[in-house]
Amino acid sequence: MSGEISDPEFHIGATASEQMNIMAMISSKIVQKDLTDFYKFWKFPLTQKTISTISDYELEKITGFALLPSELIKNQPESNYDMHF
Repeated sequence: MSGEISDPEFHIGATASEQMNIMAMISSKIVQKDLTDFYKFWKFPLTQKTISTISDYELEKITGFALLPSELIKNQPESNYDMHF
Protein backbone atom coordinates (compact mmCIF):
# COMPACT_ATOMS: atom_id res chain seq x y z
CA MET A 1 0.00 0.00 0.00
CA SER A 2 3.01 2.26 -0.37
CA GLY A 3 2.07 3.57 -3.79
CA GLU A 4 4.01 1.25 -6.05
CA ILE A 5 3.95 1.99 -9.78
CA SER A 6 2.32 -1.44 -10.30
CA ASP A 7 -0.71 -0.43 -8.20
CA PRO A 8 -3.96 -0.36 -10.23
CA GLU A 9 -4.57 3.33 -9.53
CA PHE A 10 -1.44 4.28 -11.45
CA HIS A 11 -3.16 3.17 -14.65
CA ILE A 12 -5.41 6.19 -15.17
CA GLY A 13 -8.47 5.39 -17.25
CA ALA A 14 -9.90 7.50 -20.01
CA THR A 15 -13.59 7.23 -19.19
CA ALA A 16 -15.45 8.87 -16.32
CA SER A 17 -16.34 5.43 -14.95
CA GLU A 18 -12.68 4.35 -14.92
CA GLN A 19 -11.67 7.58 -13.24
CA MET A 20 -14.35 7.09 -10.54
CA ASN A 21 -12.91 3.66 -9.79
CA ILE A 22 -9.41 5.10 -9.54
CA MET A 23 -10.67 7.83 -7.22
CA ALA A 24 -12.25 5.18 -4.96
CA MET A 25 -8.94 3.29 -4.70
CA ILE A 26 -6.79 6.36 -4.12
CA SER A 27 -9.14 7.98 -1.59
CA SER A 28 -9.41 4.72 0.36
CA LYS A 29 -5.63 4.62 0.64
CA ILE A 30 -5.40 8.28 1.65
CA VAL A 31 -7.94 8.06 4.49
CA GLN A 32 -6.92 4.50 5.43
CA LYS A 33 -10.57 3.36 5.31
CA ASP A 34 -12.45 1.04 2.97
CA LEU A 35 -14.72 3.54 1.18
CA THR A 36 -16.44 0.97 -1.05
CA ASP A 37 -19.84 1.26 0.66
CA PHE A 38 -19.60 5.08 0.61
CA TYR A 39 -19.06 5.13 -3.15
CA LYS A 40 -21.79 2.54 -3.74
CA PHE A 41 -24.16 4.72 -1.66
CA TRP A 42 -23.43 7.62 -4.04
CA LYS A 43 -23.99 5.32 -7.05
CA PHE A 44 -20.39 5.23 -8.27
CA PRO A 45 -20.05 2.46 -10.88
CA LEU A 46 -17.40 0.47 -9.02
CA THR A 47 -16.12 -2.60 -10.81
CA GLN A 48 -15.55 -5.92 -9.08
CA LYS A 49 -11.82 -5.43 -9.69
CA THR A 50 -11.90 -2.11 -7.80
CA ILE A 51 -13.90 -3.61 -4.93
CA SER A 52 -11.44 -6.51 -4.70
CA THR A 53 -8.44 -4.19 -4.83
CA ILE A 54 -9.78 -2.03 -2.00
CA SER A 55 -10.66 -5.16 -0.02
CA ASP A 56 -7.07 -6.36 -0.46
CA TYR A 57 -5.88 -3.21 1.35
CA GLU A 58 -7.48 -4.76 4.49
CA LEU A 59 -8.78 -1.42 5.77
CA GLU A 60 -11.57 -0.79 8.24
CA LYS A 61 -14.88 -0.02 6.51
CA ILE A 62 -16.21 3.50 6.89
CA THR A 63 -19.51 3.91 8.76
CA GLY A 64 -22.00 6.70 9.33
CA PHE A 65 -21.67 8.15 5.83
CA ALA A 66 -25.39 7.82 5.13
CA LEU A 67 -26.25 10.22 7.96
CA LEU A 68 -27.20 13.81 7.22
CA PRO A 69 -24.42 16.31 7.96
CA SER A 70 -26.46 17.75 10.82
CA GLU A 71 -26.60 14.31 12.46
CA LEU A 72 -22.84 13.85 12.10
CA ILE A 73 -22.04 17.05 13.98
CA LYS A 74 -24.73 16.84 16.64
CA ASN A 75 -23.35 17.74 20.10
CA GLN A 76 -20.07 19.00 18.61
CA PRO A 77 -18.81 22.55 19.31
CA GLU A 78 -19.43 24.99 16.46
CA SER A 79 -15.75 25.94 16.52
CA ASN A 80 -14.95 22.53 15.01
CA TYR A 81 -16.74 23.58 11.82
CA ASP A 82 -15.56 27.15 11.25
CA MET A 83 -15.81 27.80 7.51
CA HIS A 84 -13.62 30.92 7.36
CA PHE A 85 -11.02 30.79 4.63
